[in-house]
Amino acid sequence: MINLVALPCLCVDVFDGTDELRAGGEALNFAVHASKFEEFNVSILGAVGQDSYAKFIMDSVSDKRIDVSHVRVEEDKVTANNRTYLTADGDRYYKDDSWTGDIVDKMILNQDELDFIKKSEVVFIHFWAGCFEQIMICITKISTFLILCDLAVCLATLYVSFSLVFALMRYLQGKVFLIRFYSPTTLSSSRAEFRLPSRLACA
Repeated sequence: MINLVALPCLCVDVFDGTDELRAGGEALNFAVHASKFEEFNVSILGAVGQDSYAKFIMDSVSDKRIDVSHVRVEEDKVTANNRTYLTADGDRYYKDDSWTGDIVDKMILNQDELDFIKKSEVVFIHFWAGCFEQIMICITKISTFLILCDLAVCLATLYVSFSLVFALMRYLQGKVFLIRFYSPTTLSSSRAEFRLPSRLACA
């Protein structure tokens, strides 16, 4: 089994003027899709407040193969949320004050969290995460991490990235660090679209 950790962005999209909420964030979205592969042990590492948004996020992954034991609860902070607006045509847009995310943007990893990351074979993080520099320092001290992958928002690239992970893990016996530079996109797809070619499946 391959140990994969995704961090740190866990958030809720709050649709203005409605009761609709959607759990998301780069780390959560990636973890949900990775959990569809039986070869991965998936964990998410992040922080939430002690509020209804946090409960909504945890409930949304309660039926997934995702370890949430490394999500810390910070009682004095608000769970990251993004107020989402819709045009008359139903397209999403955001305002300058839509994002409430200090709990993510200013997150500092503690030593236990860094030690946990070091034990993982695959690490996923987005470029503008507050703890990005910590992760880079941590990763560069581990010579068995072999590659940095730039994940685009399209399904095809995500498929290729997963395939690359499996190929490297099997043939190079190393660790992989995934980094995403682009803006968050909600990915919706069937398991079939993420099924890896059998020749790349890890034993």
